[in-house]
Amino acid sequence: MVTIAGVYRLNVATREPILDASGNQVLWTGTVLQDVTIAGNAATITVSGAAIYEANGQYNNVSVAPASGDVVTILGAASTLYQPNLFYTKQAFGIGTVKLPKLYSTDTIATTSDGFSIRVSKYADGDANTQKIRFDLLPAYACFNPLFAGQGFGV
Repeated sequence: MVTIAGVYRLNVATREPILDASGNQVLWTGTVLQDVTIAGNAATITVSGAAIYEANGQYNNVSVAPASGDVVTILGAASTLYQPNLFYTKQAFGIGTVKLPKLYSTDTIATTSDGFSIRVSKYADGDANTQKIRFDLLPAYACFNPLFAGQGFGV
């Protein structure tokens, strides 16, 4: 995990700085995704939780744009493990189903009151003298707005 001096987190809803318990602005923190080779005092890093800043940008999540030459601080030791936490609102994600084709057996296609499509197949195993029912549901996931969710790490 890294921080950049002078680059602070913004609340994505209000675009105001996020403050800690003592009233200080919280530095932007990124999680490094791959090994980095530092040559002299320079390195190129890839992080998750990108710092987004555009002039009058509606998706800004940092107070200023990171720039070449900014001071980057590496947090923790090489063996330090950080447990991520997911935070989100119910407007961030959605789930639905894909309508499955009807098979030519004794299938029933049902749609629940909230729109989930389920295929129900009844069949029998004559050798074992059993009847079986199979339920098929093909989920489809959606991210409605990535700014309504995030991953937080404690330091």
